[in-house]
Amino acid sequence: PLVPQLYNLGSASVWGPSIPTSPIWSHVVETWSSTNGLRLYVNGVLVSTVPSATVYSASNVQDFITLGNSLSGTYTCYGLSLSERAPGPFNGDIDDFRVYSRELTAANIYTIYQS
Repeated sequence: PLVPQLYNLGSASVWGPSIPTSPIWSHVVETWSSTNGLRLYVNGVLVSTVPSATVYSASNVQDFITLGNSLSGTYTCYGLSLSERAPGPFNGDIDDFRVYSRELTAANIYTIYQS
């Protein structure tokens, strides 16, 4: 399954569906704001949300975005139990990765998905 996370002295995770890696593409978007919390969209549709995940503070160290595998190499994100760990790194293609300095709206996400 997809498990986007936000870390702030603990983790908040949104759980998404398992998506096929072939032969079709999936459009995946994670958003965060202090108003709406953590959200996950798949193919233009909101599939999971943690509205209480509204707090984030900089850690005074470099932050990382990791795609397809954890930085630790243990196939898990922070805070996941052994039963929740992925069986290995992501085995597929990632295309058109973007980072925005604002939260995208549902309408923004759907428009990008359609284009």
